[in-house]
Amino acid sequence: QVVEALMALKRTDKGLAKAREIVAEMPRSVDAHILLARVYLDRKEERKALSVLNMAPINPLVAHMRAALLVQLKDHGMAERLYQVLLINSRFRDLEAWGGLKLTMAEQKRTGEFVALTRRILESDYLTDHKLVRARVHYLRGVALEADGKARESLEDYEAALSVYEEAQAAADAGDEERAAELFENAETLFEQAYQAAAEKKSRA
Repeated sequence: QVVEALMALKRTDKGLAKAREIVAEMPRSVDAHILLARVYLDRKEERKALSVLNMAPINPLVAHMRAALLVQLKDHGMAERLYQVLLINSRFRDLEAWGGLKLTMAEQKRTGEFVALTRRILESDYLTDHKLVRARVHYLRGVALEADGKARESLEDYEAALSVYEEAQAAADAGDEERAAELFENAETLFEQAYQAAAEKKSRA
């Protein structure tokens, strides 16, 4: 809280000193390293933030922050490897890692490989009981196919992603309000992203 207060007051040098002190006192603390990395990010010192995260204890949140920083620094190859590890460790259920992997592979002009990977995972048993993740992967696959000029093929994946609405309605009818809310929220997010992608495409035309 002291560090955050100092940063809010634009006293970044003192905030940095305090964050470094905390890391020195608790070198195995994930939170301490994340705090110091965020201080560097506030100071627009991305590479120093990355160095801090590279020294932090192994943790999924740290890995996500590292991957996002690597994307920002345009080191897409290393970011891709981190996202792959996150996916494997989560048995391909990490939604954020799927989005990051799609982005990094697109930046490397390897959309076709991403499409092939999603097909293999969707055809496997990994996501059979994880419908929200399946919907997300279908959506990302649809976006990738559309970006690759295969709009017609992408429709099947978009439809599979948005079919989560039907499951949400079924959950609501069955009285499972919590499940219905979760499904509807996911579907709304997918729909919003699809709408934004279409709007951006139209604006560039």
